[in-house]
Amino acid sequence: MALPAEPKTRPENPRLPPDFSIIEKSSKIRSVGNADESNYLREQNTLENAKNELKIGEMRQAIELRNTFGKQIFWYLWMFSGFCGVILVLQGFGLFGFKLDTSVVVTLVGGTAASAFGLISVVLAGLFKAAKY
Repeated sequence: MALPAEPKTRPENPRLPPDFSIIEKSSKIRSVGNADESNYLREQNTLENAKNELKIGEMRQAIELRNTFGKQIFWYLWMFSGFCGVILVLQGFGLFGFKLDTSVVVTLVGGTAASAFGLISVVLAGLFKAAKY
């Protein structure tokens, strides 16, 4: 059996400067690792910023839709209420010879109002639900 070879060692000579080549090599490796890490972090920040910009865009679009449809629903309710009010006034005072059967008036005011308000509640619940941002 052969004996293991002894590791080669540098003879200690105080006159020779110390060998720092290993430290220099390791610092180069670290700097490459730091460069890769900084590129990774930069790319991660870029992607995070793009994601946040998309979320902000979605929020702005949701706000525009809420403003648009909120105003339209508001005016629809006013018009519908005004129409029902005019029908009730014409029916109640008999103006211009206007006369409807009681069941027609009840159906017009009650059924249409219930379906209109139900439709509006569904639309508003969809528009103004809590955002998952």
